[in-house]
Amino acid sequence: MYTHSTAKQLAHLTRKIDKGIVSQFSDANLHPNMMEYYKAHMPWLTAPRTSQDLWEEMGFTWSTTTRKADVVVAGTYLENTMDIVPRLKEIYARGKVNSYIVIACTTGLNQGYLSIQPNFWLQIAQDNDVEIPYMSICDGRSQHHVFVDSSKKFYKHSMLADLTHKFVECREMITNITIKKLSTKELVCPQ
Repeated sequence: MYTHSTAKQLAHLTRKIDKGIVSQFSDANLHPNMMEYYKAHMPWLTAPRTSQDLWEEMGFTWSTTTRKADVVVAGTYLENTMDIVPRLKEIYARGKVNSYIVIACTTGLNQGYLSIQPNFWLQIAQDNDVEIPYMSICDGRSQHHVFVDSSKKFYKHSMLADLTHKFVECREMITNITIKKLSTKELVCPQ
């Protein structure tokens, strides 16, 4: 979860919200070797050693309870299952109205089972009362970033292939997405 690309995502998030309660699902660890990337995007950080330290240095309060939060971090919770819909609904339910949900997951350009296609997230935005202020796809080392236009309703496979042409040699692609929850309605996911 806490990779090079997440540093850009969190720097973008701190321009949207600068304090509140953070709730994280699963145990996504912050590795010390990632600190240089986080400091490059957020120079005010000193030296957080854990993900809790990182969020507290960013001005947020870490929560270990199930109370509603201003920022909900998916961590690795979506990576460890074949059926992400119930887990995504659980993550969504943890947020308050106007909260942000921070997700990093593998990207799929086919209809495979083990990765999530960008159209899945676009469909969630259409079917629910949410906004997507940040959505990017990058390679596993975060050297190449492509920002996905979340105002589009659907990407054809040829459009996705053209958008991600830099990733031909990649074994892994990661989608970083921030979702803003705008109402208390239950999340509707595509099947």
